[in-house]
Amino acid sequence: SFDLALSKSVSSSTPGPYAAGSAVTFRLRVTNQGNVAAQDIQLWDYLPAGLTLSDNGWTQNGAVASLNNPIASLAPGATVDVEIDFVVAPGFGGTQIVNYAEIAAASNGSGLNDTDSTPGNGAAGPSEDDYDDSSINIIIPPLFDLALSKSVSTSTPGPYAAGSAVTFLLTVSNEGNVAAQSIQLWDYLPAGLTLSDNTWTQNGGVASLNSPIASLAPGASQTVEIDFVVAPGFGGTQVVNYAEVGSASNASGLGDTDSTPGNGASGANEDDYDSAGIDIIVPPMFDLALSKSVSASTPGPYAAGSAVTFRLTVTNQGNVAAQSIQLWDYLPAGLTLSDNGWTLNGGIASLNSPIASLAPGASQ
Repeated sequence: SFDLALSKSVSSSTPGPYAAGSAVTFRLRVTNQGNVAAQDIQLWDYLPAGLTLSDNGWTQNGAVASLNNPIASLAPGATVDVEIDFVVAPGFGGTQIVNYAEIAAASNGSGLNDTDSTPGNGAAGPSEDDYDDSSINIIIPPLFDLALSKSVSTSTPGPYAAGSAVTFLLTVSNEGNVAAQSIQLWDYLPAGLTLSDNTWTQNGGVASLNSPIASLAPGASQTVEIDFVVAPGFGGTQVVNYAEVGSASNASGLGDTDSTPGNGASGANEDDYDSAGIDIIVPPMFDLALSKSVSASTPGPYAAGSAVTFRLTVTNQGNVAAQSIQLWDYLPAGLTLSDNGWTLNGGIASLNSPIASLAPGASQ
């Protein structure tokens, strides 16, 4: 009979413990359980996620490594061991790796098939003793990593104008593998927003959560709301509101792996800090102002017959352009109009060429 069996185990040369970057060697033991010699025994190793082949005695093709030099011959009752070396992948985050291997092919002088296995079929049936696995447990170093994202709540979708209510959502996610406690959140109040939420307390330009998040398990998220009103006097067209994880703790005393809580900055890796913005609808407002002064070209003193020039400055204090701005000057007793840019009608002088256009914020 022709019967080969394979068993797999971790080599005593790499007993562990194992973490990302650790070397691990598996031992593949082939036993000839039949009564005829076996030749050209090829072995396959099925590479799992988390292991990187580091053995030049094997060649990887996709997810399968094959032995470069198959076992030439194995007598009945004999056993031979073959090793295969790996490194635990640096980025692997799992807690266990299971590695399978199999006899892929073999021959014998009698042309017999294996009694109880099908070499190279990648399966371990009830009697498939040419296929085996071995596993290692991975030590995951404790990692503390909180992230914050901010968005506008669907409960206040807008549009927004002065006096509008707006609610922002602050979602804190535990991206580490240790629980986080006492998570304090800070919201940086921008010009244009007035805090209207009694679950937060404002101190200067920062609002802090009255009741910090007590605990957040690895992989969990929690959302906190904060309510504002767009300030009645706000005249801008957009408000951007920032928030941050202000502080947090964990039982291992670790610092956040890629952020500095409470530093008020969003660096390249500062995922504990985020913003959300809203556009403000500013109602059209038409507002012209006029100021009058004596021109520096006629500083005085003045007497009967003296020339005097007044300066009229028109300012567009609204948010829409003004056109065809006509000016009137009310002539008092004692002044005689001497300006051909103006026309006198009764006691009122009107500008011959009204100001054609004046943009918002402009003066002329």
